[in-house]
Amino acid sequence: MARDITPEAIEGFLKSLRQVEWVPIDGLAKYDPKAKRTKVAKKQVETDAPLSASSKNQYRTILSSIFSFNVKRGRYDVNPVKAVRQEKEPAGRDSLMLRDEFRQFCAKCQERGDYELDCFSVLDTTTALRKGSLLPRRWADVHNLEGDLPFLMVPITKNGEPKAALLSDEAVGALKKLPSYGTSKYLFPAKPNPRFKGDFKRPYAWDFGKRFRRVCRLIGIRSGEPGELGPRIHDWRHFSASVLLGKGVPDNVIAKHTGHKSKELERYKHLFPQLRQQTVQLIDSEVKVAKKSLDEQTLARTVAVQERLPSPFPSVL
Repeated sequence: MARDITPEAIEGFLKSLRQVEWVPIDGLAKYDPKAKRTKVAKKQVETDAPLSASSKNQYRTILSSIFSFNVKRGRYDVNPVKAVRQEKEPAGRDSLMLRDEFRQFCAKCQERGDYELDCFSVLDTTTALRKGSLLPRRWADVHNLEGDLPFLMVPITKNGEPKAALLSDEAVGALKKLPSYGTSKYLFPAKPNPRFKGDFKRPYAWDFGKRFRRVCRLIGIRSGEPGELGPRIHDWRHFSASVLLGKGVPDNVIAKHTGHKSKELERYKHLFPQLRQQTVQLIDSEVKVAKKSLDEQTLARTVAVQERLPSPFPSVL
């Protein structure tokens, strides 16, 4: 059986995969009194559109893991998936929330009384922490809030290392405005959801995506809906790195602050067109300094030579 599974068969299987979409089932709908809405039953239907390159690569990775697991246990001799090349994926989606847009966003959050989203945006931009590192944080992780050098402790980040993120004055003020300040264990506690039955409750909020897009629409900026290139919550982390790059902060200092690797910082540099101009101006300034220094040295040597030469006019005593 193992001999029948060839790399060509795996490649043919991946190419045959098609996208699916959810369609409602006629006649199957039920009103949910707790959620106060009607739930319509849906089913998956295969379409004619092929899977994207990233989806195919994900399936390839899953199949490779399965075969590698069985190779270690002697059920297969080789992993046929290793001979199948990954498909080339399109360039990643990069966008940046501009400074004025960010200020409008925070102002609208405060106007609406959404201090959770306002605080999250401030923390995300100033600490450059990922969403998965911020949302689970407890008040016990906040240290020296009333003293010097307040910081937020993250026991384990995505890189598997702990991180103490210093808090700015703006972040401290936003934290004190949170509804959970002094009332809850978590910075962003979860709210009861009528769609879940029983006593199941998530201890902390998992996402602010809907609220984020709603505020974006209210202030008239791109909301990042499917098929629309616009700001996303993760762009706040991009915003932090891009601002530091725009100010000329060295890459190694930015990487220490954000947790990015040096190569990962390259993706932000094209978002600021003035970075190239700043680079040219820095080189130009150095050239001017070097040229000025060279001119001064030339002038000094000329003066020294002239002083050593005999004067064409006889001195009169």
